Amino acid sequence: MKMKQIVLWCLVLIQTESMCQVGYTRDELISRLMNDFLHKTKVPGISVAVSKKGEIHYAKGFGYADLENNVEMQATTRIRAASVSKMITITAIARLVTEGKLDLDAPIKQYIPYLKEPFANLTTRLIANHTSGIPHRPTHNKSKKKNYNSTRELVELVEETTLRFTPGSKYEYSSLAYNLLAGVIEGASGNNYLDYMHEDVFNP
Repeated sequence: MKMKQIVLWCLVLIQTESMCQVGYTRDELISRLMNDFLHKTKVPGISVAVSKKGEIHYAKGFGYADLENNVEMQATTRIRAASVSKMITITAIARLVTEGKLDLDAPIKQYIPYLKEPFANLTTRLIANHTSGIPHRPTHNKSKKKNYNSTRELVELVEETTLRFTPGSKYEYSSLAYNLLAGVIEGASGNNYLDYMHEDVFNP
């Protein structure tokens, strides 16, 4: 599913209050819109929440979270945030920089001591602004795996690739490179990536 499809459907959803005047309740209209969305995009499931001034006014899941086991999507179902995760990760990086725990221009081997060359001398800045040379996605079979047990396992995905260009010489978007930032966060904070995100980013 393309991001522009999501954006367009979100814009439609924003208009539900005025559209309710045609005879549907808000809940009925959102249900019609979301079910139509699932049908047209072939997405298995979606979770929708509408909030105003910090208060949730509507939250519901549509479709399925797990097709194989017939598990329905709920409003609280955890789903992949895709590249939105980059913004959250950068928020953590910025916090560590502000606290003086992270140097954007230091070799990341300072934070990930087990990282191999040529990746060890990349900097957080190069990775964060997509000029590291690391390819966008791995091409080997491990890339098909959906769940990883540790940040180290994610770092290993990077180590099995080859830099596409001299770091800093050009821009090329890379989701794979951001795996290294999880390791940087762990090294700079002294905490597990998920625990750090929960305690120092999400809770605050």
